[in-house]
Amino acid sequence: LFVRHFLEYRRIDDAWVERNVRVEQPALLKEVVQKGGVLLTYHTHHQNTLCCVLGVSGGKVSAVAAAPEASPLYPVIGKWAARVNADSAIHFNGGRYIFTNDMRTLARDVRDALRQSSIVVCLADFTQPGSKAPDQHLFDRYISPPTGVIELGLKLEKPFYFSVLAPEDGMLILKLRKFEEVSPTLDSVVHAYVSYLQECIVSCPSLWQGWEWFSAFPAVQESRS
Repeated sequence: LFVRHFLEYRRIDDAWVERNVRVEQPALLKEVVQKGGVLLTYHTHHQNTLCCVLGVSGGKVSAVAAAPEASPLYPVIGKWAARVNADSAIHFNGGRYIFTNDMRTLARDVRDALRQSSIVVCLADFTQPGSKAPDQHLFDRYISPPTGVIELGLKLEKPFYFSVLAPEDGMLILKLRKFEEVSPTLDSVVHAYVSYLQECIVSCPSLWQGWEWFSAFPAVQESRS
């Protein structure tokens, strides 16, 4: 499904979205598009398509991503990875991909995008050594996501949303949730983010690419009390 859609990225428009995507909460999507903020998503086969949908819906999109050159598969898939980025960014309405290979530039560019009311899309569903977030339970494993983009969003008092495109019967379901806590903290945002991931993959286990590294997460130790 991803490959079929990816080959159509340049032709994505409102009619394409209507044919291929079902939005569970249209009013909330409209809010995201109008206000911007931090939109935390997950590693699926459809995160680039999600960015296209957000842009076609009217949002200015800035997507935080690893540079294609950082992948060990770059010699094999490099030209395709570059095309995925280039063809999806057509719909970003002045936004762009912000690559994580230069951390100083990353922080500056994310800060600028948030101040311009962009939708900053970030995937943080993996463990990063030195994470400031406490370990979170994901099923029977611990996960400590990277927190840099979340911290910038908190500092600038931007809204947080969690979203994923879930495949269902040949279509994509745009699932979207707003983080509603009045006084958010790093811990509370990360906890809600991981909890929503678990909720989504319980209902559709195949949507998550993180199964590839799930077994590397530390196991939750059973209480002996």
